[in-house]
Amino acid sequence: MFNLEQLKNLDLQRPDLEELVAMSAAATAIHGEFEKLSVDVPEWLDTRARELKREIRTRQQDSVDKRVREIKARMDTLKTPTEKRAELQAELEKLTANQPQ
Repeated sequence: MFNLEQLKNLDLQRPDLEELVAMSAAATAIHGEFEKLSVDVPEWLDTRARELKREIRTRQQDSVDKRVREIKARMDTLKTPTEKRAELQAELEKLTANQPQ
């Protein structure tokens, strides 16, 4: 696990996604405890919570984007030569349609 000092001195480059999620959950719980006790929430805690959530979203989107690229590449390998030729022809026509003759 991690301690409060690690949360204060957050290093987003090191932890894996599971660690980031755990740290985000801890930050949320700590934030809730401050509010429950009617104690002012430290500014650094709000900042770290936002940074963690942003990093988690970014990494998750990167993962999805990578998988989309993999699927598209795989699908491209399954195309017949006729399908590939038709796509290239359509792209060529699109590129040359707006060019002066």
